[in-house]
Amino acid sequence: MPPPLRLRLRSGPLLPALAVALAGLALLGAIVGGLVPTGVTSSGLAGSAVSEPAVPVPAVGSGTGAISLGISVTPGIICVSNNLACPSSEQVARVTLQANAPELVTTTYPAVQVVFLLETTLYDGVYDGSLGVPGRENCADSSSHMPCEESNGVPFFVANAGEIAASIASANPKSSVTFGLVNFFSTGDVYDKFSVDAAQGLESVAYHVDVGTPVPANAFEEAVTSTFQAEVLDGGWVYPGLNFGNNILHSDSITALYGALMGYGINWIPNAHHVLVLIGSTAPRDPSYVQNYCVSPSSAWRYACYGPAGQYNSGCEPSYSFGVGTSPECFPWVQSTDGSANDSIAGLARSAPDCVHSLGQRCTIDVVDLWTTSTDPFSNGWPSASQGGPGGAYVVQNTARVLSSGCDLAAATGGTWDGPSFFTCSDGQTGDLAFVEHGPALTPVLSNPTLFSAFHGVGFGPLTTDIIATGANESMFRYVPFANIRPAATLDPETQCLTPTGALPNCPGPTFHNGSAYESLNWNWSNVPAENVIHGGDAWIASFNVIALGPPYGSIPVDACVTSTCGQGGSGSVGGTYTSARYIPGTGTTEVNQSFPLAILRIIYGPQLPIPASAVPPVAGIPPAPPAPPLPVVTSPIAGATGTGTIPTISIQALGAGFLGAGFTRVAQRNRPVAMGQVNRSGKPPGQRKRPGRQVGRFV
Repeated sequence: MPPPLRLRLRSGPLLPALAVALAGLALLGAIVGGLVPTGVTSSGLAGSAVSEPAVPVPAVGSGTGAISLGISVTPGIICVSNNLACPSSEQVARVTLQANAPELVTTTYPAVQVVFLLETTLYDGVYDGSLGVPGRENCADSSSHMPCEESNGVPFFVANAGEIAASIASANPKSSVTFGLVNFFSTGDVYDKFSVDAAQGLESVAYHVDVGTPVPANAFEEAVTSTFQAEVLDGGWVYPGLNFGNNILHSDSITALYGALMGYGINWIPNAHHVLVLIGSTAPRDPSYVQNYCVSPSSAWRYACYGPAGQYNSGCEPSYSFGVGTSPECFPWVQSTDGSANDSIAGLARSAPDCVHSLGQRCTIDVVDLWTTSTDPFSNGWPSASQGGPGGAYVVQNTARVLSSGCDLAAATGGTWDGPSFFTCSDGQTGDLAFVEHGPALTPVLSNPTLFSAFHGVGFGPLTTDIIATGANESMFRYVPFANIRPAATLDPETQCLTPTGALPNCPGPTFHNGSAYESLNWNWSNVPAENVIHGGDAWIASFNVIALGPPYGSIPVDACVTSTCGQGGSGSVGGTYTSARYIPGTGTTEVNQSFPLAILRIIYGPQLPIPASAVPPVAGIPPAPPAPPLPVVTSPIAGATGTGTIPTISIQALGAGFLGAGFTRVAQRNRPVAMGQVNRSGKPPGQRKRPGRQVGRFV
């Protein structure tokens, strides 16, 4: 036999005479007789995996969370006797709890892996003019032997790698962030001398992993200097042999991004979000962003102006072998050419295995386009030619395509973009970078304030998920009565688990807990552990009957709750717990215990006339109730059954507005329309909906 429902009066004992009078009431007789409310069990729903809380668990959160919670009670006035003078004929009230999930939630990634993809073309800041190989560039071919508007991006990054990483980590204090590095530049086409004279093998420059296992910020600078600077830059600041004989307007950015997204040489882990930061000043080999080399500073300009290659570099990225995999030929940047949305770098950021298993279920790509000649149409580095030279039509076209490619990729992957302050992307983003002189090749300038700010502001992409709430180690929903309110013996529970496509078929009813510290009704979203997950647009509604066992009378909180309004209304926790939704939000790891709001029920005993409620301002968003007609306050005590006891005069607490009116009380944080479904009652099988197979539910 289920354990008896204990009759406990939290506000003091009844007078003996009143106890005798109430003992004869049929309603209270049923409760005192030891009945558990009908429609519930005391240890769990038959066939379900729902656990009953044995002891109260300290609150993890309080009044805020990802779900909108509401509570209402009707009628707004009940009596504890059947005296005809009572202004209400009702002795039972019905409480309704409701939880609404938003379509999506945005939260914080607990862990993030950031991999920088560092381009090393000569304008990025690693020009080696020691070989004396000229181009068509006014500055480099002069006595200075230094290019016009060469960025100091690469030397600045190397010298400040630790501070850059620490700045990104400090901008995201709720995430544990680690950092890796890949460098690249070689193209292997007619504008790249490395493909002609084999000065260096393409394996070392098209995709070179420097820090493949991301490390914390405090270890990143040493990792960069001991690998990239020591091995690629020969311990200095220039790339040996790199000059105007190499590609300067386009690079192997597609190959580098493909390799990193596919995890070649990168130790991506599934319990972190994956972010790539592309740093450079060239365009990808994609038909939308090809470069006119006939007006370029390249020493190979003759190939473009007079050779069979034509003015523009190829818009097709060649296939590349990573040793453990091979990239497709002519892989596009953001627009697929074969009709498959995933067959592009932007698409791969959504579909690559390491991106799908990222916490954000995609990879985010941030782009930093350096201010240098290849991105500045008015740089003196552009040689005079037909429609060339500073501000020439082809030059403007070249630089716009470089910068647009960065804007487009960042926008397509949810990342951030930064570039020269004079340029604005098509989506309205404006760059913040100022130009900083590189300085001498062997002693470059190692400061760049606006570039540092750009790194500080790189984003991890919005964490949006339709997984709104996942069940933890306790039931997801709990009702805890307050003061003299208790679940009625005839509970008549109804539970609905509503989804955008219909009612959930395995929506459980409540379980009853009657402990020494608190009493409660408890529910889960599903009685299947793997499906105890609330998704975007879902709604949960539960209703049941409550009664009043005795004093205190007047306006009484129906539920134990802990929001600020609950405190003002006289409610609070009971036995360390309260009416709440317990869950892990989104893809997080920390449990939330979100309090339901306050509902008020007016309780009257015997031939008592109602008294007017205090005048209070309306709550924003809730229409004011029509005023109750003024009635006189009873000032004389009511005689007890034996003529020796009295009951104090009723008083109404000055509660928050909207709690009392027209015999109906409703308080809700949100009340949006939801799909109606079949209630959880025997003999009425609910509708069916196939739910996503997420194995994320947890039960005890």
